[in-house]
Amino acid sequence: MIPNPIEIVCVHVVQPIIDLLDYILTEVHFVAFIAAVACLGVIIGLILGIVTLVWFKMTRDEETKKTYTGEGMPAEVKKND
Repeated sequence: MIPNPIEIVCVHVVQPIIDLLDYILTEVHFVAFIAAVACLGVIIGLILGIVTLVWFKMTRDEETKKTYTGEGMPAEVKKND
């Protein structure tokens, strides 16, 4: 039987994180719990940021090129044909 992917993610990824945060909150200290939640937020933000950049680069199909006038100022943005 093929395992359910949602069950795999919940049981093997999310549940250990929740258990760790529960242990830190009840057994260690509240400040350590807040620090762990902050670190978790930073890690999730970095992962989602990387995924967003990869998605943006993969879905962008047109390229733009800036042309400069004689004074070094950008003129108009022209699309490559």
